[in-house]
Amino acid sequence: MWVGNPIILTMIKLRVLAQVAIISLVVAVAPSAHADVPPSASTSCSLTDAGARFSASIVFSGGSWTLTGINYDWQYALLNPGQNPSQTSSYGPRTLAKSTVANGVDFTYEELLALANGNASASILFVSIPKLIMGTTTVTNSAIGQGCYVGLSEVLANKNSVAAAKAAAAAAPQSQPTPSSNALVDALFMKGLLDDISAKQNNIKAMVLKFSGVSSTVSANLNKMLLGMPQLPKKEGSLTLDEIQSTYDDLLKFSDNINIFRDKLIASEQKAKVVCAKGKTVKTVSGTKCPAGYKVVK
Repeated sequence: MWVGNPIILTMIKLRVLAQVAIISLVVAVAPSAHADVPPSASTSCSLTDAGARFSASIVFSGGSWTLTGINYDWQYALLNPGQNPSQTSSYGPRTLAKSTVANGVDFTYEELLALANGNASASILFVSIPKLIMGTTTVTNSAIGQGCYVGLSEVLANKNSVAAAKAAAAAAPQSQPTPSSNALVDALFMKGLLDDISAKQNNIKAMVLKFSGVSSTVSANLNKMLLGMPQLPKKEGSLTLDEIQSTYDDLLKFSDNINIFRDKLIASEQKAKVVCAKGKTVKTVSGTKCPAGYKVVK
């Protein structure tokens, strides 16, 4: 069942090999946060050479959560014929497409077409449902968060445009044209972004290493989340400015989220310790109760 406020529609233009493709983002306005509500996930999407990529970003709304891991369920729903794609009520029931450990997943055009039952004009809405693993218990929050939809016609048009551009480039005479002033500016800007991405990734890794010494639980959770750190796309040929900019933007969001996650973990660790005494023996134990024969030191 869909829960939440009406959807806000945003249009994003992606330049891929000098071709322009359009993808529609659907952003749900989340209800008021509650301290006892587990974290949800916001979903963003972008076109790739072969199809579309969907990424999840954890949204913390309060409370303390001691986690041993996070997995993601990727659910999709098909737009009902003739309905407004910017409204959740316009889509059919959600169905599980894939489950991943990483906070991102790629679908080829052919895979999306199969999910749409062969309907090449379909629109598909994706949402990411984080599964928060706490020991032997798994907690999910599927009621809030952001979703993202793609139209298969746009995905196919982008895929064909990329293929045509690659074919044209392969067939063209190999020459070294004189770069224009705009090309030089773009090249310098892209280099600056690449340097910033590398520095930000190294800072995040250093932070995880530093705080891994707090406890084994903090270390395990931070390193688990680190696996989902945004990376530059792996592809043949040079990266486009849009691909680099998208990775940089995703990395900034990830940095904020992992810092929030770290603070939550440390706060949970501090709350989960108690000082106990038995005669002259005093010790600090994990949990909220003292061992038999010991009393809590006020």
